Amino acid sequence: MPGWPIRLSAALQALGVTSVSLLPVHARADEERLQRLGLSNYWGYSSIAFLAPEPRYAADADRMREEFRDMVRNLHDAGLEVILDVVFNHTAETDERGPTLSFRGLANRHYYVLDPADASRYENWTGCGNCLNLNEPRVV
Repeated sequence: MPGWPIRLSAALQALGVTSVSLLPVHARADEERLQRLGLSNYWGYSSIAFLAPEPRYAADADRMREEFRDMVRNLHDAGLEVILDVVFNHTAETDERGPTLSFRGLANRHYYVLDPADASRYENWTGCGNCLNLNEPRVV
């Protein structure tokens, strides 16, 4: 819908809003457990691609990046701050039983923190099934 960011900006300004928080902004996937229950991850904190914007922010999937950039630019031009909420400590691959979507298939032992007693299992300090190994240079 052309022009919606500008109309939204005007409406927010009329309400006295000074900042917009977008959460989260990375492309994501719903966890299998939720899919089996016919549910979705409402908040979207199950990233699959840290450098790709969440497709729901775009009207045209082929222009996701450009539309996201333009949306932020329009909000800034209207004098609104834009706060991007990101998740960099876990992914949608969940635990060791989860789907292979990205990092697990590339270099599982480098990307994730594995259980020292059983390297077939993941440490789960995040409560989301896995923890990215932030001590590994290729992860950060």
